Amino acid sequence: MSTAPAFVRIGGVPHHVVVEGTGPVCVLSAGLGMAWYD
Repeated sequence: MSTAPAFVRIGGVPHHVVVEGTGPVCVLSAGLGMAWYD
């Protein structure tokens, strides 16, 4: 399964998401002072 990158709103805040492959969920999040594209 593969989908294009997208933005979803959680609590009114847009979050960039990508869904690929199968298996357990893995969430990667930028730390303090970093941007999502880092």
